[in-house]
Amino acid sequence: MKRSPSVLILWISVILLALIWGSTWLAIKYGLQDAPPMYSASLRFILASCVLYVLMKFKGQSLPKEFMFWKRSIFLAIFMLIIPYALVYWGEVHISSGLASVLFSTQSLFVIPFAHFF
Repeated sequence: MKRSPSVLILWISVILLALIWGSTWLAIKYGLQDAPPMYSASLRFILASCVLYVLMKFKGQSLPKEFMFWKRSIFLAIFMLIIPYALVYWGEVHISSGLASVLFSTQSLFVIPFAHFF
C-alpha cells in the first residue's frame, strides 16, 4: 500500500512551487537587463534541456526514436513554448513582470474557446 504525503509536505510543496513559478517573471525581467529577449529565452531553454537530458540519462532513459513522437513534440514546442515565451520575453521589455505574469496566466481562458473549434 502506497503512503500518501503528509499535509505539511503538501503545503511546503505548494509554497515552493509558487515561489519558483512566481519568481520566473522577475528573473526574466532581470535577465533582460543584460541580454536581448530572444537570446535570453534561448539560453533559458537550452540550459533547461541540458539539465533534463542529464537527469534522463542518470535515470537510464533514452530519447524516443519514433518519427511521430518528434513530429508531435516539435509542433507542441513551437505553439506551447517557443511562440508564447518569445512573446513573453519581448513583452517584458515593454511592461512590468507582474503584468506579464497576469497576462500569461490568462492563456487558459483563451484555450477554452479555441479548443471548442479545433
